[in-house]
Amino acid sequence: VFDVCYALQVPSTGEEESLHVVQSYDDLSRKLWRLEGLPLSITAVQGAHPALRYTQVFPPLPLKLDYSFFVKEKISRSLVPKEDKPCPAYVTPITVICHMEGSGKWPHDRLAIRHIRAAFHIRLGELLQKYHNYPCRPSPTHLDVWKDGLLFRIQVAYHREPQVLRESVNAEGLLVVRDNEEAQALEMATIHKPLLTSTLHGLQQQHQCFGAVCRLAKRWLGAQLFSEDITEDTADLLVASLFLQPAPFTPPGSPQMLHRVVMLAAESLKVLEHQLMDGGQMQDVRVVMRPPLDAYDVLIHLNPKQVPLLNQGVDPPAVTFSRGIMAGNAAHSGGVMPVIDYNPVSLYLAELRDSFGDLALFFCDPYGGTVIAVLWNPKAFMPLPFKTSQVSARSVEVTGEEAKTVPNVEAILEDFRNMGKGLVKSVEARTEKWSF
Repeated sequence: VFDVCYALQVPSTGEEESLHVVQSYDDLSRKLWRLEGLPLSITAVQGAHPALRYTQVFPPLPLKLDYSFFVKEKISRSLVPKEDKPCPAYVTPITVICHMEGSGKWPHDRLAIRHIRAAFHIRLGELLQKYHNYPCRPSPTHLDVWKDGLLFRIQVAYHREPQVLRESVNAEGLLVVRDNEEAQALEMATIHKPLLTSTLHGLQQQHQCFGAVCRLAKRWLGAQLFSEDITEDTADLLVASLFLQPAPFTPPGSPQMLHRVVMLAAESLKVLEHQLMDGGQMQDVRVVMRPPLDAYDVLIHLNPKQVPLLNQGVDPPAVTFSRGIMAGNAAHSGGVMPVIDYNPVSLYLAELRDSFGDLALFFCDPYGGTVIAVLWNPKAFMPLPFKTSQVSARSVEVTGEEAKTVPNVEAILEDFRNMGKGLVKSVEARTEKWSF
């Protein structure tokens, strides 16, 4: 059985770590319910994170911080890693939705509601710090709470806010109700994701291996560079469908991406079966996790020192780095707020997709991957008529009296390096793989 937590250097399936997160969350939930001094009462506390349904590939571990690794920022009293240090350990925000009671005290204006929510985040932080000594950092959108070496991100929710976001007054003074992305995103975050977490947590209680299957499936999807196309929630639901409707195993009319995943999984299974049946081969089940990279046009190799999840990689790293944590049990309360949700790899990927998403597709294993694979979009390399507004990252080609532009690959690759300065180790252009 592939050990999804081998990076911990202790044999584990992730069940124990998930249980610890759930127990810490349950304790926080009880403390939130008992808080006194809020202008409105709490009506529900709901988890909205894969770790709280036992499906997080690598559940968050309680961290004991090594303060010598950091300097303390004076204004916010937060920890900042010293310049010469590697990227600090990644601290996962565990999302918790805190619903407040409906009341006439809530305004009917979207901006005013945001201000009220921000005030609740501040007040909750004051009370948790006062009564339980939890370091807290409030913001307009959430409250971060450092507890038991874990980071809980509390988001206050008001059940009527999505409806308020759908309402507007037209030029004639009439109320218009129209659905929009902002309202849908808020409903997804505060209603649907907590419901999904609760439902799948219940499925885990019925089928003890459900969480382990989800974690293994998502680890394989990540290793095969599918995480951008198949989200965590989607993968969890696909696995859940197998537990609830175990036949006929493959859903009819699968979308193209899912069909591709099924084909690749079948080939991976063949490789694994062949290895296991051949007694002369060295047994290495991780072979099914290693993606083939020969089909990609460019490989961006990352500096392992700046990859915070390096130890989660399919193959154990040759060199490990101190990332500002110590051995031993994390404190239940007190301390200083760590660096939260900082992953240079995911930030760099987002920037690449934002800047060059029309020219290429970018793939990376989110669990400690040290290579970003790039696939050019051939349609984007068709010559276009010259326009002064469309010369960014393009070169001009003149044929007779006609001027056209095409993407300047050399300049784009240089941009890859510059945008990832300090993170990017090298850019490998596999020019034999493409022709435009």
